[in-house]
Amino acid sequence: MPGDSLPPHAVEARDRAAWRRWLTKHHGQAAGVWLVMARDGSDHEAPSAEEAVDEALAVGWLDSKAGRLDERRSLLWFAPRKPKSAWSAAHRRRVEALEAEGLMHASGQSKVDAARRSGLWGRLAGV
Repeated sequence: MPGDSLPPHAVEARDRAAWRRWLTKHHGQAAGVWLVMARDGSDHEAPSAEEAVDEALAVGWLDSKAGRLDERRSLLWFAPRKPKSAWSAAHRRRVEALEAEGLMHASGQSKVDAARRSGLWGRLAGV
């Protein structure tokens, strides 16, 4: 249930829109956050992993480690992308789709633009 013994730095979002609202409000202030996710087969309301990652990429964050919370919920750590981190092919494809759909937030777009200028955008792919 919402609010049931969450670890520090955890946030619950019922859906993709709620997660985007949280990220848009806190992306420049928070050092990272555990997003409460629904475990397979659970009735817990939360964005899907794909939706959560897309919204994080849109503001310049990325996903990291996962953890288990209880029988219905798991956790996924999200944090701001570091300035010198390279972009995986999967994240580049997702960002390009978000750009095409007009879903990038200014903070995320600035990180993408900086990576393209510096060469970090294609470094893992040898581009």
